[in-house]
This record gives sequence, C-alpha cells and structure tokens, in this order.
Amino acid sequence: VVTFILDYFKIKKIKLLTNNPHKVKAITGVDILERIPIIMASNKFNEDYLDTKRDEMGHLL
Repeated sequence: VVTFILDYFKIKKIKLLTNNPHKVKAITGVDILERIPIIMASNKFNEDYLDTKRDEMGHLL
C-alpha cells in the first residue's frame, strides 16, 4: 500500500520515521534518504510494550 501511494504521488525520495528495520527493507521503488528514529521515554505504562518491541520484534529503540 505504501509503495502504491508513493508511486501515485510520484514521490521518489523519503525520510522514513520508524524504529522498525523491517519497514526499511519492505519499502521499494523509492530512495530512503534517512531513517529517523522515534524517540520516546519509557515509563511504568509502556515499559513492557517497548521491551517486547525491542526484544521480540527487533525494533531499534
């Protein structure tokens, strides 16, 4: 879907805002100039969630 939208609007270069390295690999047909990390503080409400994203899903936190 993302590739279709980028192609539709004739977008050839992007700066990708993500912590997910799989997204960087999955997006094709466009030059990814930069991966900009999403930086967030850990707290008692999201600590387990962020640990899972990092440890189980390979996110770059």
